[in-house]
Amino acid sequence: MAWTGKFAIGLLIIVLFTYFTLDIGYMQIADMDNDTSLERAAKAALSLSVNRGVLRESEQMVINEEISDEAFLRYYAENANTKSGLRQIQIFGFSAYPPMLAVESYTTAKSNFLQFTNTFDGGDKQYTVSHKKEEVIFESKN
Repeated sequence: MAWTGKFAIGLLIIVLFTYFTLDIGYMQIADMDNDTSLERAAKAALSLSVNRGVLRESEQMVINEEISDEAFLRYYAENANTKSGLRQIQIFGFSAYPPMLAVESYTTAKSNFLQFTNTFDGGDKQYTVSHKKEEVIFESKN
C-alpha cells in the first residue's frame, strides 16, 4: 500500500515537470518567433523601400519612410507564426540617408503553467512578455 502512494506522488511530479517543461518550451518558441519575425521584417522593409531612382542617378541609397513603414508592418504580420497573445510594435528610429530602421516589439504569450498556479495562490498573472529590438543599417562599401 505504501508503494502506491509513492508511485502516485512520483507520477504527479513527473507530470508537473513535463507540463512545466512544455510550457517553457512554448515560451521560448514564442520568443524566438518574435525575434526572427522582427529581424526579417526590418531587413525586408528596408530593402524594399530603397529609392531606386536616386540610387541610379547619384549612386546613394535613400529610403522612403512611408514605404518602409507599410512594408515592415506587412512583413511582420506575415512572418509572425505564434498566433496566441498580443503584439505591439513600434518604429522608433528612421533615417533616409544613410538608410536605417530601428524597431521594437513586445509580445505577450499565454502561459498555461502560470494560469495553473493561479488556482493555488490566487494570483492573476497569465502572460509572459517578450521584448526585442532590431536595428538595420545599410552601408555602402567603396
